Amino acid sequence: MILTILGGGGFRVPLVYSALLSDHGPGRVTELRLFDADPRAWAWWPGSSPTWPRGCPTHQL
Repeated sequence: MILTILGGGGFRVPLVYSALLSDHGPGRVTELRLFDADPRAWAWWPGSSPTWPRGCPTHQL
């Protein structure tokens, strides 16, 4: 499943990201797409994780 969050640099998104990393069940989110118009919003983005390697922050739709 792909999850897209508009306003993906918001203050709650790191909490969502952490929760998704701990989910290992079937049907879990396997890719996260984050959009925020301000590229500075990605200061928190840790990059890829060995348990969840697909992520895509962007400031362009």
